[in-house]
Amino acid sequence: MYRKFFLMLIGLSILFSGCEDKVKPGMKKASHMLKIAASTDIAKREKKPFIYECTGTIESGKSSRISSKLMGVVKKVYVREGDQFQKDDLLVEIDDRQVKSAMKQAESALEESKRALLSSKAFLKSASARLNLSKITYKRYQKLLKEDSVSAQEFDEVEARYKQAEAEYSRAKSMVDAAVSRMKRAEAAYGSAKVRAKDSVVLAPYKGRITKKMIESGDLASPGTPLFDVEAEELYQGVFFLPENYIQYVAPGEKIAVSIPSSGGGNIYGVISRIDPSADQRTRTFKVKVDLESGSKFSSGVFARGFFPVGERDMILVPESAIVHHGQLIFVYIVDDKNIVKLRLVRRGSRSTDQSVEILSGLNPGEKYITHLPANIKDGAFLEGKNE
Repeated sequence: MYRKFFLMLIGLSILFSGCEDKVKPGMKKASHMLKIAASTDIAKREKKPFIYECTGTIESGKSSRISSKLMGVVKKVYVREGDQFQKDDLLVEIDDRQVKSAMKQAESALEESKRALLSSKAFLKSASARLNLSKITYKRYQKLLKEDSVSAQEFDEVEARYKQAEAEYSRAKSMVDAAVSRMKRAEAAYGSAKVRAKDSVVLAPYKGRITKKMIESGDLASPGTPLFDVEAEELYQGVFFLPENYIQYVAPGEKIAVSIPSSGGGNIYGVISRIDPSADQRTRTFKVKVDLESGSKFSSGVFARGFFPVGERDMILVPESAIVHHGQLIFVYIVDDKNIVKLRLVRRGSRSTDQSVEILSGLNPGEKYITHLPANIKDGAFLEGKNE
């Protein structure tokens, strides 16, 4: 009997000891949970600069269309679309035979006008000498006539020769003036012909690259015919359209952050260079141009985001490192009062100037969240210690 009672006591003790190891349904012992270590922070609402994220496009800060200045057959095109070039590099060569012929004609006309000017000046010099002599003779005969030393007929002959000398001098002077005018026109024509001769080679206006080629070897070029579209390298700007209710907060000279997803890098910075004075009537937005950092290399037309500080407001901010992306959804990991990590769906707003993210809903002031996500983090994990 005592032996049976003893065995019952042993069985009951084993049974109770087994019950002590059990936990309530739906609960898991902390000793069996995944344990992680991570830094945390407390969500709080604070007044911060409000950043409006504005979409836009990258454009070249300097672009040009190069056109032909003379008529002629294109002999050779030295560049293709996408090619880079330095200032004064040869881009196109146009047949210059007609231009050279015109330049020779202009040169001959100039030489002829110079000879005509010399001849007219010699004639003027001779006419001036005859005029001076006839003037002296005329004055002497005037005196002699008063003294009755010459006849009236002799005086009339001298006077007629004097007036003829005056007329010849005036004609010679007019001839010189006309010759000077003809020579100036000939010089202008020759100078223009020389310029056209230089226009037979098209040089790069600055360092850049070809964005569009519109001419081929053998084509006939004429004044105004477009040859290339070019843009300067390392001079780019972002073009953004800012809503009218935010335009009062920005001004030329202000520095802003710009993100270009296709470049794969982080933010770069630019300075607002121009704000259009009037808004677009359809979209109620203002065009804002932002000159990007010198030396940046992009492609015109790519997508960009501009982050414009537009005042301040109360907001909950978390660092980018706290954000979890699942497709189009955004989450953060919060920590409850039992140090259990839970994945929480949130709705984000804009970025802050310090690269933080505004949380519009899903995270309340006073809640603890994980700021930097460890590699082994998991919903339901146990956070060891207090790492605020």
